[in-house]
Amino acid sequence: MDTFETNNGVTIDGVPTLVCEHCGNRSWDLLLVGKLEEMVLEHPTGTKTTLDKMLTL
Repeated sequence: MDTFETNNGVTIDGVPTLVCEHCGNRSWDLLLVGKLEEMVLEHPTGTKTTLDKMLTL
């Protein structure tokens, strides 16, 4: 799990993260990222939340 910042500046903690065993590069599932970007459109820039809170809205 890691912290993800969306395009509109909303920070979401607890997002499942893929980490490369060789280089340590972090990435996220593109479908999840797309859904997160849609879900945060109503949140003001600078909002900090968790994935659990996002999923219970």
